[in-house]
Amino acid sequence: MEEQHRTFLQQMVDRPANSAWIGVASPDCLIGKHPFKTYRRDGTVVTFLDKPISEVFVWKPEREGWAPELWVAPERSNYRPLYAKFLSVYWPGADINEVRNHIDHIFPKDPGALGGLSHVRLLAIPTRSNVSAGTLEKQMKARNKLLGPRDKLTRLATLYSLGKATGYVGYRELDTLEGRRTIAAGIMQSIRNAGASAEEITESGLDEELLVDRLSDLR
Repeated sequence: MEEQHRTFLQQMVDRPANSAWIGVASPDCLIGKHPFKTYRRDGTVVTFLDKPISEVFVWKPEREGWAPELWVAPERSNYRPLYAKFLSVYWPGADINEVRNHIDHIFPKDPGALGGLSHVRLLAIPTRSNVSAGTLEKQMKARNKLLGPRDKLTRLATLYSLGKATGYVGYRELDTLEGRRTIAAGIMQSIRNAGASAEEITESGLDEELLVDRLSDLR
C-alpha cells in the first residue's frame, strides 16, 4: 500500500502535468493507439496472468520507484482475490490483510461505466476513508443520472481521489459552502500528512479553493 500510495501522490504532483490516470475509455488511450492519440507518459500496458486485456491489465511504469497498477473493467466484481494475486506477482510474500483496507476503484465504477470507461484503476484504500468517500460518490452517481455522464476518454485523479487514498474521513455537510470548505481543508491536510511537500501542494490556498468548487460538481 505504501508503494502504491507514494506512486499515486508523486503522479498527482508530476510535472509538466498530472500523470495520475484513474480511468480510460480504452487501453489504447494509454499508449497512443486511440484515434485521438491520447498518451500516458513513462509506462506501458502489460497483460496480467491469463486474463484478456478487455477484463484486466497492469500499467507498468518505467520510472524508477514507481509501483505497478492494476486496472479492471468497471463491471467486473469480486476483485479482492484478483488484487491479492496482483500483490503476489509484484510484491511476493505481501499479505493483503496486513492492514485493514478495501480494494476499490479510485474512480467510482458506476460513474465510470455510465461515462463509457472501459477500465478503472484499483487501489488498496484504508477502510474508514473508503466508506466515508461513499457519501461523495453517491452524489457523483446522482449527478451523472440527473445531468448526463461526462463523456471523456481519460479521467485523471483529483485532490479528492488522493484524499481518499491517504485516509481522509469526513464528508458531512457537502451541501453547504462552509461544509465544503471544511472538507477541502481536511483533504489538503491529509495529503500533507501523507508526505506532500509545500512546494508540491501550494500553500497559497488556490488548490483548496478549486477543490471546494469541484466538490459541488464532480461527476
